[in-house]
Amino acid sequence: RGHCWRAVTSPSRPAMAARPSFAAPLACAALLLTCGWLPAAQASKQAVTYGSAVKLASAAHNFLLHSHQITYGSGSGQQSVTGTPSDGTADGSDMWMVKPVEGAGAVASGTPLRHGDKFRLMHAATRTWLHSHRFQSPLSGQQEVSAHGGDEASDENDEWMLVLDSKAQWSQDAKVRVQHVKTKAYLSMTNRRFGRPISGQLEVAGLRAHSTDSTWKATEGVYVPLAESGDRDEL
Repeated sequence: RGHCWRAVTSPSRPAMAARPSFAAPLACAALLLTCGWLPAAQASKQAVTYGSAVKLASAAHNFLLHSHQITYGSGSGQQSVTGTPSDGTADGSDMWMVKPVEGAGAVASGTPLRHGDKFRLMHAATRTWLHSHRFQSPLSGQQEVSAHGGDEASDENDEWMLVLDSKAQWSQDAKVRVQHVKTKAYLSMTNRRFGRPISGQLEVAGLRAHSTDSTWKATEGVYVPLAESGDRDEL
C-alpha cells in the first residue's frame, strides 16, 4: 500500500517547566552516548531504571525502536515510530528516556523496574512520548504506535507495563515484553518494510497476543544507578 508522509520541521512545543536537577546531566550523557563517546561496554548488564536513557532493540529483528519528525500519512497522523537497523548507522533518534507514569507519586531516579511496573518512554530527540491507541497501523493493520505529546502533555495512552517471566528486575540485554496499559496490546516490530521517505525501516505496531515480534532488549544507554538515600532525585 502506498502512504503519504508528512515531514515536520518545526514542531510546536509547549513551554518547558523547570526540570529536576538530574535532567541536565542525563541529557548531556545521552548526547555523549549517541555521538559514540560512551562505549556500550561501560554499561554492560546494568539495571534499567527510572531516569535511564536506553536504546531498545527488537530481539527478533535486531532493529532499534526509532522515531523522527515524519508523521503518518494515515491513521492518527501523529509522529511515526519505526524500526531502524542496529548496524552502527543508528543515531540519537533511537534513544528513549524511562519515566514514571503520571500520578505514580515520588519515584527516585535510579529505581530499577521489575515485572508489572508501569512506565513511559520519552523520545530523547523530539521529546514526545511512545504512544498507542485504536488507530490501525499503516502496513499490517494492527494497532498503531506513534510518538505524541511533550513535556507538559501526556495521557494514559503513553503508559506501558513491563512484562517479565519472573519477578526479576529489568537488566540490559535481558529479553522483555512491553504491554500497553490501556489497550493491552504488546509493543511489537513486524517484518513489513516502509518505502520512501523511510525506505527499509520496519513497522512498529501493537499486537493483541505476544510473540517473538514483541520481545525487546535494552542495549546501549545511560543507565542511572540508585543514589544513596540522602542524595536521591525524584522524577
